[in-house]
Amino acid sequence: SRVIDLKTVARAALYVAMAATALIMIQYVCYYLFDFHLQLVPTALLKENAAQWVKLAETGRYSVTGNLMKLYRPSAFFLEPSHFTIYCFPVVALVLLQFKASFKRLFLAAFLSVGILLTTSGMGIALVFGMWALALFRYLMGEGTIAERVKNLLKPRALILYGIAVVALVVAY
Repeated sequence: SRVIDLKTVARAALYVAMAATALIMIQYVCYYLFDFHLQLVPTALLKENAAQWVKLAETGRYSVTGNLMKLYRPSAFFLEPSHFTIYCFPVVALVLLQFKASFKRLFLAAFLSVGILLTTSGMGIALVFGMWALALFRYLMGEGTIAERVKNLLKPRALILYGIAVVALVVAY
């Protein structure tokens, strides 16, 4: 209906995602260098039906089932890593798949992607690798007719990048 300025909404979502990613990095520094969890979720304000996430938000180490995890899993001001991923991934997709690629957009997408990876969310890891593979595929396709695009996908440079992507995926797995 053209009553919502989508550019402003997207920009606000980007700023929130950038802040959350920076906070996750700060949480990692606090945890691994200073040996404390920087709690960013005001758990005292949560309703009783959010009780399963309180211990994770307070420590970064307990799962929603109450078990102590081996990995530290911060989530900034979100209740859990998957919530962070669900919020930030669409922003990564918007930034990464815009038609005019630039260093700034690639840097922002990489920054947000690192934040998603740091949460150790399985869904986030899969989505980030898939989105970057899609972006790489799109970049390698280039512009032109369909025949030219297919030809671009089969060039030696593209085949080498496919190999690197497969190795990265195997290592991540």
